[in-house]
Amino acid sequence: MAGLYLNDDLRNGALMADIGGSLIGLCAVEGYISSVGGSMSEAFWYYTGCM
Repeated sequence: MAGLYLNDDLRNGALMADIGGSLIGLCAVEGYISSVGGSMSEAFWYYTGCM
């Protein structure tokens, strides 16, 4: 049973790392769009969602 829990933890850790990487990439794209578009609402969501 301990092995199962360990494997679940490792898999969940890898999944969270993937999600974290995707969020960072999405934030970079959102920041670029908001800076180009000059939209204050997009800039607001970028800062609140990524910082």
